[in-house]
Amino acid sequence: MSIVLADCGSTSTGWAWLPPGQPAQRAKTQGLNPHFTTLEVFETSTREAFADWDCAGVTAVHFFGAGIGGPDTQATVEGWLSQAFPNAQLHVANDLLGAARAGWGRDAGIICILGTGANRAYFDGEQLHHGPPSLGYILGDEGSGGHLGKLLLRAHFRGHLHPETSQALEAYANVEREHVLAQLFQAPHPNRYLASFARFMTDHQDRPDVVALLNQAFGAFAATALRPLRERSAQVALVGSVAYHFEPHLRRAIAAERMELVRVVRDPIEPLIAFHAQA
Repeated sequence: MSIVLADCGSTSTGWAWLPPGQPAQRAKTQGLNPHFTTLEVFETSTREAFADWDCAGVTAVHFFGAGIGGPDTQATVEGWLSQAFPNAQLHVANDLLGAARAGWGRDAGIICILGTGANRAYFDGEQLHHGPPSLGYILGDEGSGGHLGKLLLRAHFRGHLHPETSQALEAYANVEREHVLAQLFQAPHPNRYLASFARFMTDHQDRPDVVALLNQAFGAFAATALRPLRERSAQVALVGSVAYHFEPHLRRAIAAERMELVRVVRDPIEPLIAFHAQA
């Protein structure tokens, strides 16, 4: 079989092609969340990435994507993929299932995504069992990059940051109030915009005021995402860039809930290649 895998977040998508008897080939494109993406954007972003791939010879595609929450979004992504891989059997699922396979393989435990957005569930080794909904970047997504950016900007505008931290933030990005509000309410992908400030917090996570915001974010994540699942398991695997860059802070927040952080996976595509190569 010739298999293509995709781990699709709101910001970027990792692809892997597993041609029979050959090493895996990899590609990166922008995030392809069906709530924010069109067929034209999909075709434009993937045309160059797949230029050297035998797309017509691909027999199966496993696409794990952010924003896939039901039959409508699943059908949208299947329509995109059928254009690129006309002869393939298509398997489209939420990115949380891909994260679970990357984080746990065929073992059981709690799986959480912490990247631009956030999601979580208990994984029994085959299927996901969801807890309370994540609610997205406006109402929820505690602990995500978008949540971190929201807390940082709010603290800046309300004068809760140390002056040196605010000065560093102003040097990092244009944080004039009118510009920020325009990015949030008029520009596309406000969730990505908010999450872009997580990088600033990564670079300044030794500052006490930034640490306080991280403790607030990850304490809320542990309380809302993990506590309701604790009866099923006390073992947690985290996937995503935020999980990777803030592992020590997350480890403390998880331990405070009497739970254990077992594994952090920065990029799911490599363990997904191993999982499907053995399937």
